Amino acid sequence: MKDGPSQTRSLAPSKQGPLLVILRYGLAILAVAAGWLLRTAMTAWIGPGLPTFITFYPAVIVVALLSGPGPGLLTTALVIAVVGYWIMPPIGQFFVASAVDRASLVLFFNMGLFISAVAELYRRNRVKAAAYDREQALRETTREKEFLADLLEHAAQPFAVGYPDGSIGGFNRAYEELTGYTAAELRSLDWSATLTPPEWREIEEQQLNKLHRTGKPVRYEKEYIRKDGTRVPIELFVHLVRDGEGKPEYYYSFIMDITDRKSAEKTLRESEDRFRLALQHAPVSVAAQDRDLRYIWAYNQRTARPDEIIGKTDADIFTSEEAARLGVLKRRVLEEDIELREQMWLNRPGGLIFLDIFWEPIHDGAGSVIGIGSATIDLTNLKLAEEALKQSASELQAANTELRASRSAALNLMEDADMARKKAEDTAAALRESEERIRSSLIEKEVLLKEIHHRVKNNMQVISSLVALQAAELEDVPMRGALDDVSYRVRSMALVHEKLYQSTDLARIDFAEYIGSLLGYLWRAHGTAVGAVRLTLDLEPVSLSVDIAVPCGLILNELASNALKHAFRGRATGEVTVSLRGITDGRVSLRISDNGVGLPAGLDWRQTRSLGLRLVQMLAGQLDAKVEKSGNSGTEFEVTFSNPPPRGRVKGKIGV
Repeated sequence: MKDGPSQTRSLAPSKQGPLLVILRYGLAILAVAAGWLLRTAMTAWIGPGLPTFITFYPAVIVVALLSGPGPGLLTTALVIAVVGYWIMPPIGQFFVASAVDRASLVLFFNMGLFISAVAELYRRNRVKAAAYDREQALRETTREKEFLADLLEHAAQPFAVGYPDGSIGGFNRAYEELTGYTAAELRSLDWSATLTPPEWREIEEQQLNKLHRTGKPVRYEKEYIRKDGTRVPIELFVHLVRDGEGKPEYYYSFIMDITDRKSAEKTLRESEDRFRLALQHAPVSVAAQDRDLRYIWAYNQRTARPDEIIGKTDADIFTSEEAARLGVLKRRVLEEDIELREQMWLNRPGGLIFLDIFWEPIHDGAGSVIGIGSATIDLTNLKLAEEALKQSASELQAANTELRASRSAALNLMEDADMARKKAEDTAAALRESEERIRSSLIEKEVLLKEIHHRVKNNMQVISSLVALQAAELEDVPMRGALDDVSYRVRSMALVHEKLYQSTDLARIDFAEYIGSLLGYLWRAHGTAVGAVRLTLDLEPVSLSVDIAVPCGLILNELASNALKHAFRGRATGEVTVSLRGITDGRVSLRISDNGVGLPAGLDWRQTRSLGLRLVQMLAGQLDAKVEKSGNSGTEFEVTFSNPPPRGRVKGKIGV
């Protein structure tokens, strides 16, 4: 790409206007007057006897340096006239009587001429030096432009300049290699009609219209049709340059071949599909919790849907006693960075279940523990069979005891008692053999469960790492943010179970404590972006069942997150207030408010396409709750719902 012709400035002095000439020569008159006034003042102060020209030499020097030789000579002539008429005798005549005075006048004239000449030489040298500096700066700018043009020409990233009429201007070698066309072919084709497939043209037109409207560079994806007919997926970062009238003149674009990225995304989707398929047909349920023990991911759950678990803690799902025990075990996994296995009875809506649970820590790329993953097998049927065997053994022991008592009481029935004893022993042997088979089956399933646990952990870490690596390679901030969100969600799948297994009551939770934990997590998750946003809590102790706490917690999460993301844009500080109250007739009021910018004027939040507010409406429908929005300064949502009284709890015993 070639630069336009360079421009140089003439080194000759520019023509001066009449006003400037008057000012230059007027300075000579002012300087002489100043010298005269200064001499008069000094004579009045120290008396007569001052050297004749002592106050006039500075005037000549200043005028010569500032205005040039002409004004300098004029100053010299004026000084000679003033001195000869008013200072040297005879005063009042243009005649100098003394030969010494005449010699001093001649000497002063020569000195004025010399000073003016030296000043002119100095000025000319300054002009030449300034001209040389400008020429050097121009050469340096030209070299920088040539260097940048050469750097762009040999850059590995394709670059091109296109015009609104479809023609292509400048481009580099990488662009030729990307499209497969030669330089001459590219200059003769229409980039919109030749390179862009028909199905991408409307999308591209929308992006370019946005560029024209906002003037801000746009980034979008499309495909190029190469010279050989093949297609290559690309990402463009397009800038607009306008002419002097503000009309679009040309575009310049940085282009990236995203073939490898698209292939990686396809591989990731296929890996996720295989992972889901493997879990779907396996007798295991898997889930992940963050460090706050809040579920961020769940799959293949046998007793609940994933959407009934995600976003909740153990306190929302299990009884308080069960959640407390689970919390102790999970905190040990997180704090000691160890794997742990436990078998226990848990109370679920369908009744008691016996679970074999394996927990392991989930690490980030730096090796830090960021959550906990779990894999669970339902062993309820096997446990019931084992207890049935124990009951049969107990009954057998009672029968033997009764048999011995009967034998001592009735010796005549010895033979029958002996036969009954042998039969009971045969039955006991059969029961022991059956019990051994069941125990062997349990051992095999334990091995299978441990292997599944390891695979679940590895798959989740691979998914998180792939998404994080892909996000790190992107220059597109919104796309990188979206992929980071995916990575955080996958990682947070390993974090959510932490809270869920902390509670000891699996039927009801203290929702006030839950609110404090949830909002504390949200404030930490948003980091410094909400450091100046104050959180105010006004909470009464309210106990909620799991069926109510789960959707209510999701509503709280969505409304608080919306406030942090949108309420304080453009503001340094703010406040979010959350209150919880038990009101009449067994109903509960949950209020979330902020003093931010509020919702846009005319926005009907019930008709918005925002996923968060739609989720709030859906969850409120599940609760049969009433949601009201108010607030003149900021935004306030109040959710009121029924809270039925607690029912009795079923407690189970852990068996290992």
